[in-house]
Amino acid sequence: MSAKLSITGETLCVEMIGWHKIWSFKGQISVPIGHVESIRMGGEEARDWLSGIKLIGARVPKLIKAGTFRTHGEQVFWDVRDPDKAVMIDLHDEKFAKLIIEVADPQAAIAEVEQAIAQSGKSGTEGGQ
Repeated sequence: MSAKLSITGETLCVEMIGWHKIWSFKGQISVPIGHVESIRMGGEEARDWLSGIKLIGARVPKLIKAGTFRTHGEQVFWDVRDPDKAVMIDLHDEKFAKLIIEVADPQAAIAEVEQAIAQSGKSGTEGGQ
């Protein structure tokens, strides 16, 4: 496992585990849940070891891609060793356009974030009407 994903209040927290803190040059990324557009399995994009210009981090094809990369004019944060366990989180109004991270249980992570997004949307619309 490269990262641990958790929801604290209205914040999505991604904590890099062990050596991944060093390889990615990040210990933690926190994002307001309202800035999360979607989350899904990393799929083929998580297997794209060569895309992007590495700004800071580590890239050894088919072994690890961790750190900040510039892809299609956007900054993307990666922390992946096993693409089958990677999730992709699309963001708006943040430094990173996407987070592509490996987690222990991708399906559980997706369910947890989708539930937080849904709850955030409900609480945000109730006050405005």
